[in-house]
Amino acid sequence: MSAIVDGVEAFGFPMYQVPDVEADDVIGSIAPRAKQDPAIGQVLILTGDQDAFQLVDEAGKVQILIPSRKP
Repeated sequence: MSAIVDGVEAFGFPMYQVPDVEADDVIGSIAPRAKQDPAIGQVLILTGDQDAFQLVDEAGKVQILIPSRKP
């Protein structure tokens, strides 16, 4: 397992994997559903892909965090 997967599991975050489907496609499918779910307070997407900004909503329920590429 990768260090990222280990970290996600250690914090107890939900993890979704779909064989043969890219992560950004999975995120793009889940985010709109999550923002409609009243049980979910906020959706924070950590990604380096700026295309994810299309998932942000005006209400601020879906937000994007892009990590710095500089050390």
